[in-house]
Amino acid sequence: MIDVVIPTIGRASLKAAAESARRQHEVARVLVVLDRPGDEEAVRTMLRGTAAELILSKGGEGGSVCRQLGVSRSTAPWIAFLDDDDIWLAGRFAAVRSFVHEPSPGAVLITASFALIGQEQMSVMQPGGEAEVVGRVIPRRPPFDGGDNLASYLASRRSLRYGYSGLQSSGLLLSRSLAETIAWDANLRKHQDWDYLIQAEERAGLRVHQTECRVITQQNTPESVSARLDWSESVAFLEKHRSKMSKRATADFLAVHVLRVGILSGSMKTSIRFVMLHMRAVPHWGATVGIVEAAVRALRGRVRWLR
Repeated sequence: MIDVVIPTIGRASLKAAAESARRQHEVARVLVVLDRPGDEEAVRTMLRGTAAELILSKGGEGGSVCRQLGVSRSTAPWIAFLDDDDIWLAGRFAAVRSFVHEPSPGAVLITASFALIGQEQMSVMQPGGEAEVVGRVIPRRPPFDGGDNLASYLASRRSLRYGYSGLQSSGLLLSRSLAETIAWDANLRKHQDWDYLIQAEERAGLRVHQTECRVITQQNTPESVSARLDWSESVAFLEKHRSKMSKRATADFLAVHVLRVGILSGSMKTSIRFVMLHMRAVPHWGATVGIVEAAVRALRGRVRWLR
């Protein structure tokens, strides 16, 4: 019923992700797309016993290309995505069985909340197990609640701590008819899942559904794209979707993903210049506190601020 696509660079966490997918009763195939073909032998050894199918990209193409390649090789009427450093608990799709058994579901997007945990907590989690959800569950405010459009919802910062709003790729399940009309944008290095969701929202006749948390996401994993300190990668997303965002959401995005990252990366001067040119509203106080926190961290780390 469901094919699972896992893009990977061959991190050690991959096996747990693949095992957690295979243990879901509704899963037909687990498609692992490796973006480092030179590591094929090591990854095949790692995946032994998981029944996962390994697909090779041309190498160094990024998560978007790998996910799209996985979609093109899938055959099931439903497609789910899982990052190689995340896992699913048992019953990941139990709440949506009525959807996945529909003979012609049309364009359907189903999202799941996720729990954010640390590396030590993840090390004791049982992939596909019956464990209770631990960690901070995100989002606190569900999407598609009749308020903001998705672009504004995802970009907004409504509290001091991250997690008031949010969606990510490991919580996505969509019908094949929807997957065949949208594509992962290979030109984006960050916020790829947000872009994919915004594309889906724009499809006529889309049905959406939000399910409970059975997705576990690890914080600060090695080689994580989301943790990379390059604010220009966030600017690419902003330029693509700014026309859909409210002024307040744009201000929050600029504060959190451009100025804060600019400070931490040592390019405060250039990031401030960009923000001053494009900010048309006052960001939420939670985003402002994040900027101050970044400045303190940068000072402690002796980051060179001005270029």
